[in-house]
Amino acid sequence: MCGRAYSLVMAVDQTRRVVRDYLEGHATDVIAEDAAFTMMGSGEVFRGREAIASMLNHFYHGIFEGRFEEGRLLVGDDWAVLEGEVVGELLEPVGGLAPNEGQVRVPLCVVYEVTGEYVAAARVYLDTSRGHGR
Repeated sequence: MCGRAYSLVMAVDQTRRVVRDYLEGHATDVIAEDAAFTMMGSGEVFRGREAIASMLNHFYHGIFEGRFEEGRLLVGDDWAVLEGEVVGELLEPVGGLAPNEGQVRVPLCVVYEVTGEYVAAARVYLDTSRGHGR
């Protein structure tokens, strides 16, 4: 394998490892101190590791009482795209969805930018128009 191809494979492997480490319980130690997570539907931006950790906690245990079910993960040399669904009970209104007493499944897609050993940015697409009970 030539040097350029080897470097690309190593970069993809490192990006995959960083994203996988993050996905294991939303590990904030792999989020860059100056990272920015943007909720694309509202334009709201969360900057910095602490703000992002707080947002994730509120998202999964305030807006929802739920979890993420992974569908697909595509990885490049400094980016990754994750697709899946947030599954659980909706506790607060979000987008076009109102709280209910049953379980909902809301499609979620996140585009991550990875720099070295850290997630540097994420663009979060939450499709509340398609959220549905099960």
